[in-house]
Order: sequence, then C-alpha cells, then structure tokens
Amino acid sequence: MPESNTVRKTKIFISYSRKDKLFVRKLNDAIDAADIDAWVDWEGIPLSSDWMAEISAAITGGDAFVFVISPDSLKSQICQNELELGIKNNKKIIPVLYREPEKRQKMHPKLASTNWVYMRSRKDDFKATIPQLVSAIQTDLGWVQQHTRLLERSTEWERKNKNNSYLLQGEDLENGEKWMTESTQHISREVIPLQAEYISTSRKNAVQRQRNLTIGIGLILVVSILMSIFAFFQWRSAVDSKKAAEASALAAAASEQTALAQKAIAEEKEALALEKEIEAKAQRSAAQAGVYKERAGELDTSTLLALDALDRLAAVSASDVTSIETTYNEAEDVLRSNLSLMPTRLNK
Repeated sequence: MPESNTVRKTKIFISYSRKDKLFVRKLNDAIDAADIDAWVDWEGIPLSSDWMAEISAAITGGDAFVFVISPDSLKSQICQNELELGIKNNKKIIPVLYREPEKRQKMHPKLASTNWVYMRSRKDDFKATIPQLVSAIQTDLGWVQQHTRLLERSTEWERKNKNNSYLLQGEDLENGEKWMTESTQHISREVIPLQAEYISTSRKNAVQRQRNLTIGIGLILVVSILMSIFAFFQWRSAVDSKKAAEASALAAAASEQTALAQKAIAEEKEALALEKEIEAKAQRSAAQAGVYKERAGELDTSTLLALDALDRLAAVSASDVTSIETTYNEAEDVLRSNLSLMPTRLNK
C-alpha cells in the first residue's frame, strides 16, 4: 500500500520511575502542547495483560525514546528493560536529567554517551529547555518516522511468520530502499537487521512476482494462439455439422410425415375393426334375442338381448348404418314383439 501523504504527529515513548510521576506529567503536558504524542504508562500495565507485548508495541511505534534520569529510574529493572528494547530497535534515545544519579551509580553506556537534556528541579529553566527537547525529538524526523514505519511493518511481518502478503510493494518498496540507502550517509542512522531483511525480501518477492507475471503473459499468448487455431477448426466442424444437421432434419421431417400417415391409417383400421367387432356382437345379441323369444319363459332374456344389440349398434358410426340395417331391424322387431306380449303375461 503506498504511503499516505498525510503528515502524522510525532510519537515518543517516555520511560520513568513512578517516583518522578509529577514531573513526567508536567513534561507530558509541555510535549503535548508542542503537538507531540507521548505514550506514558501512568498507572502501570495490569499484571494480567501481556506486559512485554504492550511495551514493545509502544516503543516500536515511537519515533523517539525519552528516558527520565533519576536514581530511581536507574535502579528500576522495568526502566532498564524498556531502555534495552529501545536500543535494540535503534530508537533515538533522548536522556532527560531530572534528578542527579547517585555517586558511582551504574548507568547504561548508551545513556552515558548521549547528550542529555537538563531539566533538574530548581537548577534548570523547564520552559526554556522544552524547545531544546522538541528540537532533539524532531531532528532528522523524516528518516526517523520512516524508520518507525518500517520497524512496525517488519515486526508485524515477523509476527505473522514472514508471510509474503505483509511485504512492501510498489512505491512503499522504492521508498524503503531509498531510506536504507540514505542511512549509509549518516553515522547516526542505523538500519536494524530485521528492517534490512524485510526490505531485501520484499525486493526479491517483487522480482519473483514480475518474473511470474512475464511467464504468465507468455503462457497466455501461447494459449491464446492455440485457442484461435482450435476455434478455427471448431468453426469448420460446426459448419459441416450444421449442413449435416439440416439434411438430417429434412430426412427426419419426411420420416415424421410418413409415420403420421401410417399412424392415421393404423388408427383408422383399428377403429374399423372395433366397429366390426361391435357389429358382430350386436348381430349375435339380435340373433339370440330371436331364439330366446320362441322359448317359454325367456321373454325377459330375449328383451335384454334385443336391447343389448340396439345399444351396441348405437356406437357404430352413421356411415355404417346401411351395413347393419338388417341387424337393427331384426333387434327392433324382437323388442316390439316382446313388449306387445308383456301386458298379456302380466294379466295372467
């Protein structure tokens, strides 16, 4: 992600002894008035939290490390741990003398060799010294802020098991390489190994991505050419297939018409056969009606057979009436005769 052009506030970390808390509050207010953001642990980080992680993040994110010198801060193991972490991360160390160390009191060589900012109670002019402190903080600020930014990003990269997605790219990478080159021009500028590894790995990754992109483009061109050739043959095949399909469609249409005609003929034959069957059954019923008419006590059977014959003949199409007229008349005569005899039987 390209670096934002928005100017951010300068950030510092203040390491101090709790016994110097009142002075540090006064110092923090003055620094805040100078538009500098100070990280100060006022109440002490809770024991339940990850103390080192919070301290490390605050020191890593700071552009400078202010150490308030007093007998108590020099004795404090916590203050010494914070100082060691600041030195390890190559932070700009700014010692502020508030109370004179005790005689022959041990002091870290980095504190002893760095110019102090004097803010001793009743000895130094606090207000007049603040500009000196601010100037020390903001000296070479552009390089220092880039140092902070690259330290935060390289630390996150290391924390994420050096995942390539956290590496520098584009303008960020170019700025990082320029920053590392400029560090060789000043003795006070020092790039820590993690930052150097981070920038170097980012460049290697960028080169590999470019190589992969070039190979990918080449493969795409080859595939594109092959696909064009394949598409041409597919087109030719499609044209031939279309012609064959049209011929097949014409043949299929002709076959369909033939099948429909054959189906119609078959259905007509089936219907004719059914009518013939009905006619035959009607003739049989009419004949049996005539036979049962002459038998004693079979008048009802004869009548039912005559009715069955007439009912079957009713299902035959009108075009066939002529061929069944004899059967119809025979059944009708039997029915009329039977009906004329029924009143006589009832009177008996």
